[in-house]
Amino acid sequence: RENRALTVAFIGAVQEAAVERDGRPIEPDDAEDPRVMVPLPIGIANIIAAGQQAGRYRATPSAFETAASLTNLLLLRVLNRPQETAAQSVAMVLELFSGPLGPP
Repeated sequence: RENRALTVAFIGAVQEAAVERDGRPIEPDDAEDPRVMVPLPIGIANIIAAGQQAGRYRATPSAFETAASLTNLLLLRVLNRPQETAAQSVAMVLELFSGPLGPP
């Protein structure tokens, strides 16, 4: 949030990459794909997967799908809600995902 112009450019590049690739899964060796250069969902997916394996979160949707959706929604809020603090954006996104991330 400190560098809004860079953040907006990154969000645009991520969306453009997804559109150009017709929604195909990310190819790890695609050095031109910003989703490969900055794999934001991976860290979140690891946390969700650990929670799923421990029985704290539902098994579906998959950890990566949930993490990708969380990341996309968070980036969208950063873009569309510049007045929100990072904590406010995260709180809203987590509230929306309390179902998929709730207990089994």
